[in-house]
Amino acid sequence: MKTYQNLEIHLEHSENQNFFIRNLKELIDNSEWKNRQDFVNNYKKNTFSKEKEILCVETPEYTFDDKKIKGAVWLWDYNGFYEVFNIIPLLGNSLDYDQYNFLLNEFYKKFIENLAKKYNAKIVISEPIKKLINTIGEDAYNALESFSIGANKTTGNTHPFDFKRWCEFIFIIFRNDIEIGVDELIFWLEENGWDSDMANRLGLEFEYSLNLLKNYERN
Repeated sequence: MKTYQNLEIHLEHSENQNFFIRNLKELIDNSEWKNRQDFVNNYKKNTFSKEKEILCVETPEYTFDDKKIKGAVWLWDYNGFYEVFNIIPLLGNSLDYDQYNFLLNEFYKKFIENLAKKYNAKIVISEPIKKLINTIGEDAYNALESFSIGANKTTGNTHPFDFKRWCEFIFIIFRNDIEIGVDELIFWLEENGWDSDMANRLGLEFEYSLNLLKNYERN
């Protein structure tokens, strides 16, 4: 499942933060990118982030998959490390996953990669593809995979053996209080051979079953 990538910059020493941002701004000023302090001032005026270190950088216009894209990359100090917390479109109404990740990686390659080496910073960039096993863990994933492989994909979980495997998956999710979006589950099912109607039906049954278990536990 495609997802928006995250970029985190962890500096080894907190006293380097001001120097890092100063160098970053200098690099931007000497490139085709632009520091947008006016965006930052407006953001701080309308939020509770007046004391937070925030940087906004306007990208050049790029052509990506035959479309013109341009964005504003927002970076801030998030509890001791810097994080790109958003990229907003400056052309059109939105950036899809691939467009967003392209701009994020351009920002990284253009400015952050070499600065990270200079300051011995640890860089964390998440993957553009979100794997379900990383969300729900190995036990739940194995239970879901066992259900999916063994089930008749035209009847869903109606056969007693299929229903037992389906329940085992739900019980693992429930017992371990695992957070999983229904859309993630549906996407995974469709990727693994289930047609859209059955995948959506199972997604709704999953959501209903979890809500039922949670309400039963509270009572």
